[in-house]
Amino acid sequence: MTGLPPDNPIDTVFYNPQTLAIASVEIDTEELSRAVDELQNSLFMMHKEVAELTENERQLQRNSRSHHRNFPNFGLGDYVLVAIPEQKSVSKLYFTWHGPYRIVDLLNGYVFSVENLITHETHQVHGDRIQFYCDNQFNNNEDILNQFAYDTSSDKLKRSVMLG
Repeated sequence: MTGLPPDNPIDTVFYNPQTLAIASVEIDTEELSRAVDELQNSLFMMHKEVAELTENERQLQRNSRSHHRNFPNFGLGDYVLVAIPEQKSVSKLYFTWHGPYRIVDLLNGYVFSVENLITHETHQVHGDRIQFYCDNQFNNNEDILNQFAYDTSSDKLKRSVMLG
C-alpha cells in the first residue's frame, strides 16, 4: 500500500544481529549546513503556502457569508437607537433599544462610534445593534433629552423620580 517491500513477520521472531549492516558516511560541515539550510527553506516555503491557502479559504468564507448581507446605511451625525444587552433570565440576553444616540465616527464597515447625548460618552457599537432613528436634521430638544436620560438611568433612579 505504501510502496515499500513487505515485511516478513518471522524476522521479528528470528532476529539475527549479524545480518544487520550499519554504514557510516562522513559529511563536511559546509555540506551539512547547506543541507540544513535547504531543509529550513523548504519547511518555511511549505508553511508559507499552507498559511496562504488557509487565509484564502478564510477570505472566501467571509465573502460568501457577507454576500447577501445588508450594509448599515448610517451617516455621521445621524441619530440612532442602540440595543443594549440586559440579562432578563439566567441563560439569555435581552436587548432593549435606548436612544437617541448620535453617530460620531465610522470605525469600519460595521462598527460605529456613537455618542451619548447627555454625558457625551462615546461607545463602539456594531451595526447590527443600531437602528435608524432620524437623520442629522433631527431637532433634539429638552423633552427628548429628559426622556433619554430617564430611559437610560438605573431602576433606583427611576423609582426615586416616580416617587418624588
